[in-house]
Amino acid sequence: MNIADAHAQLKRAIQLYNDLGGCFHAAPPWTSAEENTIREAYAAGLSLPEIARLLARSQAAVKLRAHYLGLRRPAARSGWESRADDAMSRLWSAFDDDTLRDLWTAGVQVDDIATALNRSAAACRLRASQIGAARPEGFYGAAAHRRAAE
Repeated sequence: MNIADAHAQLKRAIQLYNDLGGCFHAAPPWTSAEENTIREAYAAGLSLPEIARLLARSQAAVKLRAHYLGLRRPAARSGWESRADDAMSRLWSAFDDDTLRDLWTAGVQVDDIATALNRSAAACRLRASQIGAARPEGFYGAAAHRRAAE
């Protein structure tokens, strides 16, 4: 691609951004009714695809909004009920794995991921390795040195 083509493509992207009101997505803002539906659906144990279908939103959007609302699916604790409040005893649910993978591959700092998942940074590193989550390209390059200096 030459400079002229790249410039034209950039101008089209900027125009699209402006046409959409300053955002690249056309999804409407979340309403309090939708947030209540997510809370109720989580409490009822509905799956992520079911909730997404119910709200006519993507699964990723529902998962992110649930995370924003502080909702967590209970982990399967077969045999661990007596130590349910002990962070070391919690098993990783599919929702926890998905959230970890999404945050890990987005380049979010491990301490922030640990806080979001209510786990230790070491547990998050280990689980990311176990599920094969990879950091974004260039994450461990010069940017890592700048982050370490901050």
